Amino acid sequence: MKKLCCIFGVLIVLFLVFVACEETQKPNTNDAAPDTEQTPGEGQQEEGTEDLTKPTEGVVYEKSKDGTYATVKGYNGEAKHVVIANTYQGSPVKEIGVEAFKHADITTVVIPSSVTDIRTRAFYMCTALENAVFEKGFLGHIDENVFYSCTKLAKTEYDACSYIASVDNPYFLLYECTAKSMDAYEIHKDTKIIAGGAFAKCKKVKTITIPASVNLICESAFSECELLSEVVFEADSQLKMIGNYAFYQCASFATIAFPEGLCRIGEWAFFETALTSVLIPASVTEVLPGLFANCAMLERITVADGNAKYHAEGNCLIETQSRTLIAGCKTSVIPADGSVTSIADSAFYECVALREITIPACVNWIGEYAFANCTSLASAVFINTADWVAVYGKEERDIPAEGLSNPEKAAEFLTDDYCVEIWKCTRIPQEMN
Repeated sequence: MKKLCCIFGVLIVLFLVFVACEETQKPNTNDAAPDTEQTPGEGQQEEGTEDLTKPTEGVVYEKSKDGTYATVKGYNGEAKHVVIANTYQGSPVKEIGVEAFKHADITTVVIPSSVTDIRTRAFYMCTALENAVFEKGFLGHIDENVFYSCTKLAKTEYDACSYIASVDNPYFLLYECTAKSMDAYEIHKDTKIIAGGAFAKCKKVKTITIPASVNLICESAFSECELLSEVVFEADSQLKMIGNYAFYQCASFATIAFPEGLCRIGEWAFFETALTSVLIPASVTEVLPGLFANCAMLERITVADGNAKYHAEGNCLIETQSRTLIAGCKTSVIPADGSVTSIADSAFYECVALREITIPACVNWIGEYAFANCTSLASAVFINTADWVAVYGKEERDIPAEGLSNPEKAAEFLTDDYCVEIWKCTRIPQEMN
């Protein structure tokens, strides 16, 4: 009897093995191409399985107008684990848009290295989100409040700061600092990105040392740190970008030594700081408007030898090829040798210590708000007073030469609401008259 039972048991096992083999040999009947309007993945999973590496259905993409990249615009899928694609219809996925995943009921999101920008509130109120996984090689800009109210998001704590991990680095992204009363913060030596708003409004922080590992300082990272007076970059810094408003209204911030290798400085990055002098490294290739706006103490602007994009003369930062004055200060003297033909938008914006300026004959264009709110400007000497017009939208109005001949009236013209509202001033070349 026992022998018969053993034989019967073996037969049952063999039958189960046979059924399992038959199941594995069945063709996949779910290989239909995905909806290209929403999912760039290449096929579905077998029923009952979940591939955590393939792009997830339901992620909505949109190509840029010029077709060079794609943006994640939303999510209408059901998967809890979301993998964002590297490409969409042949274009790299470079951006996760504002509130793209707002209120999405997801637990994990995998962000590819192709992404260069994650916009504000991209994962707004994703209250179930536990893990944000950055692919190896990710080096994108991260706005403020990207993970707003993601209360379950896994973070690593270090010296009163919260970090979000990449696949190989638990200290990859310094996301926020919760303690506001420390004089100095020690940023972890493995940090790659300081997120937007990470230290914003830290009222008592006085000194910050940026580790050599940091590549990006994102938008408003240190904005309104009222007592911040010193930022030190470690030797061999890998820093590539300082984002918009990064040190905005850091009223005590008096000195900075930009590291060589820095490529981009964002708009209004040092608005209303106490900087007295700046040296732009040879590596910098992009400087955005309003860089030193309302820096009442700034009196010296220089550019390192070897910079192929910019140079400085007369304490003016000048884009060499376009002959555009990008930024000035209270001691600026605009070169009259033809190296400057235009003054950029916001070049002297809120330069409250600027008292006089001469506009050389070679200058033929003054951009929007170039001298707006220069409240101490008492004299503006136009070497060529003829043929200037003010532009109000599409409407052009001639500027009387006799008005520009008077330095005091010319200064009023550049700084009052009349000039601010016209958006730009331009001189009509003589040969066009």
